[in-house]
Amino acid sequence: MRSAIIAMGCLVATPMLAEGEAFLGLRCSPNEMMVIEADSVGFNESTVCNYFTQPFYGNGTMEMTLKCATVIVTDYETDPVTTIRMDERKIDLLLNRVNEIDLDVYIDGELTGRFGACG
Repeated sequence: MRSAIIAMGCLVATPMLAEGEAFLGLRCSPNEMMVIEADSVGFNESTVCNYFTQPFYGNGTMEMTLKCATVIVTDYETDPVTTIRMDERKIDLLLNRVNEIDLDVYIDGELTGRFGACG
């Protein structure tokens, strides 16, 4: 997703958003999956996190506070589906770009693992 500012008839990409795009997408570790989107982060199949603070970018890193919850679908027949939110908490997330593909992921200051290409 690209964000831009229209200024005096010109389309100008903001540097912070351009830098943030390098972090977006699906990444995997040997045991986990992480999806980074423009407004949220998801872990595995049931942990959903929304940005609580705006991301801060610098020197190949992306850092923000997330508000996370385990979300379990209890009824697929309803529209929208019925869910239960459990274990809500805030976490500090730091993503450190190791190379073009791999990210070292820190949660609350502790290294969780290296996430790279899936499959």
